[in-house]
Amino acid sequence: MWNRHALGRISLILRNTAFRRIAIALGFSVILHALVIGQFYLAVPDVKKDDNQVIVAQLVKPESPINSSPAVVAVPKEMAQPKKLVKHNKSVSSKKQEAARLPAPLEKMDTVRTEVVQQSTEITAARADGNGVSEGDVASSDQDLASKAANQTPPEPSVGGDALSSNQAVFKYVEMHFAVFTDKELASGGSSVGDAVIVYEQLPETSQYKIKSTVHAKGLASLFIPDLLQISQGNVTNKGLQPTYYLYQFGDKKNKTYEANFDWQAGQLHLHNIKVDKSLTLAEGTQDLLSFMYQFMFVQPLQTMQLSVTNGKKLGIYTYVFEGEEALESKIGALKTIHLARASSESEKKTELWLAIDYQYVPVKIRETDKDGKVYELLVTSLKTNQ
Repeated sequence: MWNRHALGRISLILRNTAFRRIAIALGFSVILHALVIGQFYLAVPDVKKDDNQVIVAQLVKPESPINSSPAVVAVPKEMAQPKKLVKHNKSVSSKKQEAARLPAPLEKMDTVRTEVVQQSTEITAARADGNGVSEGDVASSDQDLASKAANQTPPEPSVGGDALSSNQAVFKYVEMHFAVFTDKELASGGSSVGDAVIVYEQLPETSQYKIKSTVHAKGLASLFIPDLLQISQGNVTNKGLQPTYYLYQFGDKKNKTYEANFDWQAGQLHLHNIKVDKSLTLAEGTQDLLSFMYQFMFVQPLQTMQLSVTNGKKLGIYTYVFEGEEALESKIGALKTIHLARASSESEKKTELWLAIDYQYVPVKIRETDKDGKVYELLVTSLKTNQ
């Protein structure tokens, strides 16, 4: 009964025109979906002209997928929207990683950009050649710049007028005795551990000078610590002292003996010891460890000062800064001094000078602090001059 009743209802539906139209539309929709989703296409065979032409439509599955992309290459989104590309690549840490993700068109653009830069460089060089600048001139210019950088001399300190010339206004003879202390004696107020004598003299009837410094340990320390000898010789010019020879000798130890010869005519500084011999460019105004302290008799100390100084082992730029004026108590009385300190890094020793204002700025106190914090101090105990 149920089957007959169902069939009757289906029959009534099929007789309805509206339902038939809906069914036909659904059928065509199913066929079209099959063509699109199932990747089928209609193969229409060639039909010969005939009175009774018959068109046969067949559904055939292609052997390979049909390339549905258009013939015109679409512009990549990265190129069409560069802002988005930059936004998404903010986390990239290197340009190489960005280049790895660039599409092929962008890689070609980078290549073209590089070629344009190279061509621009070549055009610039060609223009320079056309203006009379040859490649040899360019190379020569580079060498000149390198030479100037290598031979750059420190700026000479400016003074209120020319430096003092060799005359009666400058000491011809200065003999100074010092007491030597270390940080332990300075902290405890103990007695000195050694004596030092520094003698500066301008040789009679000449424009030459000589400075000799000797440091001698006292007591039991003298049995273990040899004397330290330093000698500086050279000429007195209208700009002050111009050393020609410097010696640093610690006892009779060959490995602690250093010599420096100043060849001003050739502009060379020759350093010598038992291990090595070398020559360096000699900058104008270069001093040694002794001459630079007495150079202040000729060129008054300034707030800041740069000097090219050699210690016999190497040549360096010593920058001194003005620490202020100080009153110094000594065995020869109260002294008005100018305190200068060498600005240095933690890996280098620090040198400080106290220059006597009333004695043409000769050093009356010298302090050296090495990189380990060890302190050596020389304090004047007597001062004798030719005046």
